[in-house]
Amino acid sequence: MDAEELKQQFGKRVQMLRRQRNMTQEQLAEAIDRSTDTVSNIETGRLSTRIDTAMRLAQTLGVSLSELFDIGEPEPGIDPVHRLALARLMQVMEPLDVKMIEALIDINRRILGLVRG
Repeated sequence: MDAEELKQQFGKRVQMLRRQRNMTQEQLAEAIDRSTDTVSNIETGRLSTRIDTAMRLAQTLGVSLSELFDIGEPEPGIDPVHRLALARLMQVMEPLDVKMIEALIDINRRILGLVRG
């Protein structure tokens, strides 16, 4: 992947994350202290982004910096929205201890059993 392709893929990722959060380009621009034109140019791949802007984008969009740059080929059979939701769940669970995570797994299994049954 060359630099131009990378900028376009990154821009598509930013746009997808923004839309999933029902944000306008104007809202995202305000939140990261940049212009709407800058957000538009990032999303269309016409503009590279500095690391400080990327950090603000990640924070505003609720993803880690590595998730923001996760522009590789998606895993087959897993839609991007589902994958993003799982990644966000992992972020929420990361600070929990093992016993708490196991308890949450048990609770979720019971709830899913009720829904399916």
